[in-house]
Amino acid sequence: MSDATVLVYRRAIAAFIAAALGLSIAAGATVENPIIATLDRTSASTIKDRCPGYVPSYLVYADKVLGAEEAQQLIEKLGMTQHLAEYKTRAYVVGPVNGDTYDPAGDFTAFQNLLRTRRSSNLKIVAVGAGATFVNNVIAKHAFAVAGILTYGGAIDPGTLSDMPVPAYVHSSNAAVGKAYIQANGATAKTESPAYTLYTNPEAGKGLQRVVVSKLDDSRESPAQAFQNAWKTVFSKNYRLYMSRAESYSQGFDPNNYTEPWELEPYVMYDELGMSYAAIEEDLPGLGFSLRYEYVPKRALSAAPKSVPLVIMMHGNNNDPRIQAESSGWVEVAAKNIIILTSVEWQGTRDQHFAAIGERGTMAILDRLLATYPQIDPGRVYFTGLSAGAMNSLTYGLNNVSRIAGIAAASAPFGPSVDAAKRVKGDGNYLPAYSIAGTRDMYHPLPVSASPRSFYGAIRAYALLDDIQVPDTPDLEVNELFGLKLGGPGWSEFAGKRAMIGTLSNSQGVMIKLVAVDPYGHWNFKPAAEDMWAFLSRFSRDTATGRLVVRRPQ
Repeated sequence: MSDATVLVYRRAIAAFIAAALGLSIAAGATVENPIIATLDRTSASTIKDRCPGYVPSYLVYADKVLGAEEAQQLIEKLGMTQHLAEYKTRAYVVGPVNGDTYDPAGDFTAFQNLLRTRRSSNLKIVAVGAGATFVNNVIAKHAFAVAGILTYGGAIDPGTLSDMPVPAYVHSSNAAVGKAYIQANGATAKTESPAYTLYTNPEAGKGLQRVVVSKLDDSRESPAQAFQNAWKTVFSKNYRLYMSRAESYSQGFDPNNYTEPWELEPYVMYDELGMSYAAIEEDLPGLGFSLRYEYVPKRALSAAPKSVPLVIMMHGNNNDPRIQAESSGWVEVAAKNIIILTSVEWQGTRDQHFAAIGERGTMAILDRLLATYPQIDPGRVYFTGLSAGAMNSLTYGLNNVSRIAGIAAASAPFGPSVDAAKRVKGDGNYLPAYSIAGTRDMYHPLPVSASPRSFYGAIRAYALLDDIQVPDTPDLEVNELFGLKLGGPGWSEFAGKRAMIGTLSNSQGVMIKLVAVDPYGHWNFKPAAEDMWAFLSRFSRDTATGRLVVRRPQ
């Protein structure tokens, strides 16, 4: 057999193995597309898995130019194959675009192209050898959209400095590598363990800026072990998004135009929080086949009857209902405060044939949950939602005022009208409402206006329901965002962001809380969930009379 025949045979075998493993092979790395191999497990994802929009995806920088077999072997050497299958995600293997060694200019341009074409809210970088050196020297300075870096081996040029915070796991004999990431993250708080040193940023709200420096040499921490340790200590802790001047999910968004550090947000790990997580498919008579997700603290299952609050979450227009659990902060709040959560597919889906159950179906699911979990207190049921789900929360709550104890709306463009409030208004059947929105929201809910589709209409509706007098039209000279006089602190800080915060009260105290985050886009502001619960938890319903019960602040 000739050498050429052997080469063709080997390539055919490699292609067959790669296809069997779900590994796609590119002809070679280029500036336009530096990916030489992709291991993709996303097609295995089902409605029972984690939300696809938040699972980690990986960019693997190899030590050298690799062929198809070598790229496959690198993924296996890193021990990533099972992890990719578990999270139904993917890894891209890249190498030097010039076919020889990493070039600071060419390979950085290739990285920018990858950001543009393969955006991810949870992009992690894994780099080995010369790939790690390139990442340390170049990519780390521009990791504004990167949610975590693992470098195995490699070095860093003397004097290389960065002010770009990016969580990192460092396995290197070169101490300067760890120091560079520690400095960039402001990670001055130090915790020792036998295998590594953990450095974290001690400032409030910056705890996710962390660096783990391994104490183990290559003989005691293989690349696969380093990946597993990086996952446990760094990669599983956070994802990243941009909402300051634009929404990172919006059409035409180019990450390379927004190079300030993107927000680091906690990544939900249900087991660590003691939460069970399940997709529930159920027929609702007269409405069709429904889908909801239930998030139940394990401690809630042993709670006394009628002692556990229920929060019903509603997603934004055409969103996956799992997004609310991943991005709203409510899962973390529920785990801490023993709250049962459900996220309802109210809108329906065409590809999976779930019905648009709307308000009737949402209330039917409430009844199902009350029957399924006797631990739920029917007097402490609350609605929360994002965007269209926020508008639903405000409307469904108004229409079912005797059953719902409070509303928390995020990024609602507008809401129910004053006429809708007049139809349900009764003596003392108040309904508290919390609303938060960003000043850079693409739908411009703020500042309010006199338009019938302005959020000011929802403020008027809830003020009427809650016996609070407000002007018929807003006056932006009184308040530049909400257009009316508010109690509360006004311009202040909220979870590290500038925010306008105000309240409206009746004889029983604060009934409406309004928050504007400046700047912020059209999305959940994750730190708000805790503040929402602090507001909502003061209220419950007397299930016999339907009247609101207010717990006075301690």
